[in-house]
Amino acid sequence: EKDAQYTRLIRMALLFEKVRTLDESRLSRGKLSFVVTTLMQRKMESWSVPESPSDFSVEARRFAETNPRVNLGKNTGAKIAMKSVSDLGRLIKSDFWELLKLANHGEATEIPHFEEMLNREIQSRLKWVASSLTADANSDITRYGIFLFAGLIADIIAAKPTSEDGEEEASPGKGATILSAVVKNVASEDLEAVVNAYCEELHLPKTWKLLEVLHEGLMAGSGIKEILFSGGDLVIKREIPKGSPTFHWVEGLFENTFLKRYTRDRKGEKVPESLKVEEVDQVFNCSSWGEYAL
Repeated sequence: EKDAQYTRLIRMALLFEKVRTLDESRLSRGKLSFVVTTLMQRKMESWSVPESPSDFSVEARRFAETNPRVNLGKNTGAKIAMKSVSDLGRLIKSDFWELLKLANHGEATEIPHFEEMLNREIQSRLKWVASSLTADANSDITRYGIFLFAGLIADIIAAKPTSEDGEEEASPGKGATILSAVVKNVASEDLEAVVNAYCEELHLPKTWKLLEVLHEGLMAGSGIKEILFSGGDLVIKREIPKGSPTFHWVEGLFENTFLKRYTRDRKGEKVPESLKVEEVDQVFNCSSWGEYAL
């Protein structure tokens, strides 16, 4: 908790640096980001001291408490809110999630060994989750591992700049660049073990290729639009490109099944001659599929 508070204060200081109107010469200690960088470097050095294998069960438990698994089929009367990864990260309140928020600030790139520190924190958590799979078949631990990796990609997607017409721009922000570099260096063995365990638990189709879909979020123009959690499990939304076989199949479905018939609910309005498909989204709803498969 102390580490989380420390990192949170540093992030607030960096935010102040962005909005301050006072000239640097009027600040008693000079530019605040200078002070922050020095303090963060000292903290990094203390965090970099090798420790015994960590136990992240507290973080996993907090994740489970703030994002419980809900049976959407049986709880039809309950409104299940879609939770963003950043919302869940705030509720967990750990030093790691505060550290992730720092990555979205340009000044974080100037902090020595910042990328290495993030990489170590991510690797140690995924390794803990992967090692826990054999010792304890706890679905909450598996879900936390999925949340950890999917959360990083969701942050990268959110940080990608878009133009006025909504198109993704070629050059990502500094925060997205840092996170992309870190995620690409994640050990594949531990990550595969976590994703495979999650897919087996919910009987997800092999054709989904969930790990590949998550990695798509790192690529420009991949079509991954959003990563959320609903009913305690992962939901990924991917745009199907126009001109693709799947898009043409959906167009054909509308063309071959549309019937021009007047119904009373139109209340005198004209019946359309046809329907035109403008956009197709593919939704990977792990919770819904798990309920269906079981």
